[in-house]
Amino acid sequence: MRKPAFGLLHRLAHLAARVISLGFLLFWGAFFVEHLTWFADPAHLPAAEIWLAQALHFLLLAGYALSLFWGRLGCVVIALGAALFFGLTGGANALWFALLSLAPIPFFILAWISKPAPAVQA
Repeated sequence: MRKPAFGLLHRLAHLAARVISLGFLLFWGAFFVEHLTWFADPAHLPAAEIWLAQALHFLLLAGYALSLFWGRLGCVVIALGAALFFGLTGGANALWFALLSLAPIPFFILAWISKPAPAVQA
């Protein structure tokens, strides 16, 4: 039987996961918006690799946004987006960028593990 403290742990872990996701959405989103200038001049559009990088960056951002409402789906998309985007663009620091970007996932997992059992009514 779970102790009542698990309810508090669940709420705090879920809150931390969402706050971290929102923070990364804003942080990495600023880079995404900044790099949209590459597409400003239709006469000089970037190479296909830049299009791919922006699409993968958007996938990462979509994962953070999804995690605010649907945690499990968001975590899958974050993991996929981080691996693909930083694998393509991260260079020597790809592993560190990817690991840092995965920060909300352990908090979501902790929230799921610590979710209180439903009350049994007689």
